[in-house]
This record gives sequence, structure tokens and C-alpha cells, in this order.
Amino acid sequence: MTASLSSDDEAALCDAAALAWNKLGPRGRRAHFTWRGQPYVATHTTFALVVETPAGERVSGRYDG
Repeated sequence: MTASLSSDDEAALCDAAALAWNKLGPRGRRAHFTWRGQPYVATHTTFALVVETPAGERVSGRYDG
């Protein structure tokens, strides 16, 4: 579903995921959002923001620091 992303695209995708995550309420576990016409899901681990397709394929992510 996703092609290889440039570092700028990856940063933009993670920024969009962070915005979606920040809009999620405190009890939320998965933030659904659309980026460039494609659906994605943002989740958060203890240390990282993770971006996946709705099917669960990991696309990108970044560590919180």
C-alpha cells in the first residue's frame, strides 16, 4: 500500500500522526487519520509514536524524546 518514503515525507507523516494522537482523548488507544488521501492509524508505546496502515502494517514511527 505504501511506497518507500523520503525522510521529509516520513517526518510529515509522523507530524500528522502526532496531531491525530494529540486530538485523541486520554483513554484513546488508536488515532485514525488520513494523510495524502490514505488512511493510517497512530498508536503510542512507552517510548515511540507508531504509524500503521489500518491492516496493521507498520509504515513509520519516531521516538519521543
